[in-house]
Amino acid sequence: LYWQFRPKTDTYVQLGCDEDHLALHFNPRFKDDTDGAVLVCNSKMDGCWGHEEREKHMTGFLSPFSLQIVLKLTGDVFEVEMPNGHVIKFPNRHVLEVITYVRIRGDLNNPNDYIITDLISHVLIL
Repeated sequence: LYWQFRPKTDTYVQLGCDEDHLALHFNPRFKDDTDGAVLVCNSKMDGCWGHEEREKHMTGFLSPFSLQIVLKLTGDVFEVEMPNGHVIKFPNRHVLEVITYVRIRGDLNNPNDYIITDLISHVLIL
């Protein structure tokens, strides 16, 4: 996924079954009130957010407003591979085996630049 976004937009990738059942919410924040620049991962079950995990390792960004990542589900863990090889791991808390919902918020430079494989039923690009 090569992804560009505006500086002040709410930007994230969500993977799960639907908007109330998210196995992974991946949210880069450049001006977070608590940590400044941080990558936030979370999950949601029955509409309730889980505990946020924060990663201050932001060197994978190509510029402050673009990001190239590889998202993988490897059983009980999601892996987010940054261009520099750093891998962020986030647990598959709800043990989803199949992702049927993908939502990407932020400006994609070209929607054809990303590839999603393996049993995705629909994609929302906002």
